[in-house]
Amino acid sequence: MILFKNFDNKEITDDDFYNTLQKFNLRGRSVLLYSRLFSFGRLQGKDAACRMIDILQTCIGDEGSLLIPCHTFSGYNDVVFDSEESKCKVGILGEIGRKLPQFSRTVHPIYSHILWGNYGDLLVKQERNTCFGKNSLYDIFSKTKKAYILILGATLNVVTNVHYYEQKFSAKSRYI
Repeated sequence: MILFKNFDNKEITDDDFYNTLQKFNLRGRSVLLYSRLFSFGRLQGKDAACRMIDILQTCIGDEGSLLIPCHTFSGYNDVVFDSEESKCKVGILGEIGRKLPQFSRTVHPIYSHILWGNYGDLLVKQERNTCFGKNSLYDIFSKTKKAYILILGATLNVVTNVHYYEQKFSAKSRYI
């Protein structure tokens, strides 16, 4: 089936996506996904996004986990965060995934993530009071066995984890 039609009308299929992901050896890893899907062309509907998530889960396997940003920025905008209802502001995969029964959502009111797989204890241990400090999702992820950041179609400026390291190593540019 077709996932994307790019700007030259070339098609990217489910098999193309699966075969590309297989090259990254994701099986059993804890994968934090950042994406900018528009880079690949026009996504062929909500069903295509669901199939992408299914393919990612297949490549990772039950012994791994998948984390997708589902940020709301609620706390910055004086909006009450509801882990069930607050819409994802940073991508279609987070928005669609948060509605799927196999995903859980983290409790952070600004930088929430959806999580599927073997590392559900991340949800229990995460502190609500820090975005990037000790016991934040990023701190816990950095200590997770087989942690892997996967970037699809985006540049490094989307990788929110950088703020964790800025804070951890007291970067002068980091405002807390």
